Amino acid sequence: MRIFVNPRSPILSVVEGYRGDGVDLKEAQRRAGLRIGDLVESGQIAPEKVSIAEVFQALVFMGREQEINLESAVSVAEAISSSYFPQLLTRIATPKVLGGYQYYVAPIEELYTEIPEPVNGNYGHYSRITGSEGPELVLESMAYETTGMGEYEISIRNRKFGRIIEVTREMILFDRTGSVMANLGNYGELMGRHRATMVLECAAGMPSSATGAAMEQNFVVNNTGYSLYATTHATVPGSGGYANRNWYTGITFNTTGLTTALQYFRGLVDINGEWLNIMPTHVLIPPALEYAANKMYNEGQNPNATVSGDSNVYRGKFKPVVWSGYTNSGRFWLGEFRRQLYWQWNWKPQVEVTADPSLAIKNDIVTLIKSSYSGGIGAIDHRFAQMNDI
Repeated sequence: MRIFVNPRSPILSVVEGYRGDGVDLKEAQRRAGLRIGDLVESGQIAPEKVSIAEVFQALVFMGREQEINLESAVSVAEAISSSYFPQLLTRIATPKVLGGYQYYVAPIEELYTEIPEPVNGNYGHYSRITGSEGPELVLESMAYETTGMGEYEISIRNRKFGRIIEVTREMILFDRTGSVMANLGNYGELMGRHRATMVLECAAGMPSSATGAAMEQNFVVNNTGYSLYATTHATVPGSGGYANRNWYTGITFNTTGLTTALQYFRGLVDINGEWLNIMPTHVLIPPALEYAANKMYNEGQNPNATVSGDSNVYRGKFKPVVWSGYTNSGRFWLGEFRRQLYWQWNWKPQVEVTADPSLAIKNDIVTLIKSSYSGGIGAIDHRFAQMNDI
């Protein structure tokens, strides 16, 4: 059995170059693996240009042709596990997976605030201060007024997501076109779409298709779940008994409708009934409203004007975020979402590669590639976004 590789492969030439330094073969292969990983991570070699057949030839098979039986999956797996192949494949696969992942995640990253520190355990807990009395006039020789600060607890649950991709002996030995790397990029897109859907469903106050959690789990206060969008939130701890309605009907997606929606935002208050100066930054829309939203965001003239020359006062104000999978054309969300949603991590997306000879004897699987992440999203407030039904 032969390995089909390009004899002029730059990967093979890197190994030969290190062998010329007078080191033994295994050390030359390790150094070559480190160098190739550096070239990929620096962008000098694109991951999709890398054939894992060439990597196998350079870091595992070269110089061990008499020792490794290519017709035995166990022999191939054992050789891989004792080489630098898993470490290099991790470095090559990571940018490919994360590149596909970022394709779906990038458009929705402005909808939440990311908690930079990892959360230990399954839940993140955040205390919200309810006291909000403002400054008072302090006359000479008089004491400052004091205020107490009540608290209520917001809970956001983390979950673990991932999948293991099985790589067989045949996939490695006959990978002449870089198809394994291409498939890893495709999987990265699936992982990115999965997380993007979690964010969008939470932003919309909907049940989670990723976790099966009910919509009330998007907003958990003092261990009780509440609807994120409702005609009243008077019973939510920390609301001060004020309704702070954020779900309306009959709001058309045009300049008139947006003006009405903004007026409703101006009516939101804090625990003491004092007005809040909330300025929406984004509009979350279904594909059916994409054209109208882009005109509203980009055009200088009012797209709904009845008089020529009427300027568009909302130009550049509400950045559209299109929810490609959402089919209800009669609903949109307006908000300053980053002040309402938190995403917390246990760990960010990562790729791990290992070789397991025990699997090879059963079904020719010689390498396992695991991609995973652990995190969760939830609302810490209900007043910074509004759901509108047309």
